[in-house]
Amino acid sequence: YIQKAFPDSKAKTAQAPDLLIKFLSLFDAQIKAILPLIGKSMLVSNSKARAILGIEFIPVEQSIESSAEFLVKNGLVKG
Repeated sequence: YIQKAFPDSKAKTAQAPDLLIKFLSLFDAQIKAILPLIGKSMLVSNSKARAILGIEFIPVEQSIESSAEFLVKNGLVKG
């Protein structure tokens, strides 16, 4: 989404190999905590929040684009 919104950016889109994550988990407890999630599909739903709280969420594309615009505008990353 970021590359689509900012085609001139140098946004990284690579995914770290599982072996690298497993190796880094030997040194970092936060990384070790995600090991059980490697290779598993993460399907989530906001249907309960919408039903109970009456919230309408913005599309993920819009959220990512707005966040990227904020970071570029405030000089936190190069656009």
